[in-house]
Amino acid sequence: MARESFDDPSTAALLNDGFICVRVDREERPDIDQVYQLAHQLLRRTGGGWPLTIFLSPQGVPFYSGTYFPRHAQADQPAFGAVLGSVSTVWSERRDALAQQDRALLARMAAALRGWSRGCWTRRRSACEPGSNSTAPSTCSMAASAEHRNLRIRAT
Repeated sequence: MARESFDDPSTAALLNDGFICVRVDREERPDIDQVYQLAHQLLRRTGGGWPLTIFLSPQGVPFYSGTYFPRHAQADQPAFGAVLGSVSTVWSERRDALAQQDRALLARMAAALRGWSRGCWTRRRSACEPGSNSTAPSTCSMAASAEHRNLRIRAT
């Protein structure tokens, strides 16, 4: 995606005109990557992956994400330029809906991150296994799945 989209002058112009771009290297900051992977999984109700593109409000709340956007549209994937246009439109025209989504996303992330702070998101998986005395079994179940990159979170 870096070569095919970010090096493209027209895509770079769209990014520079409408967005503040920040690149986080998952190898250098796995803690940040875990948080945004979780946000992506909650927003899209699908597994995470790389490269991860995530759009945040000025308050830092993710509101749209995807794992790969090609330069040109393919079968079921929109072109990255089209995604940028759609995100700009939604941001301009649907802020009330985004504010409602923000509240729901933050609540779901807080619930998941409480499990993280209890140690469920570390290599100490015994606290997350069935039969443990964990106070948040559903969060621990999510954490155990996340370690295998098979996390699928469904909104209720």
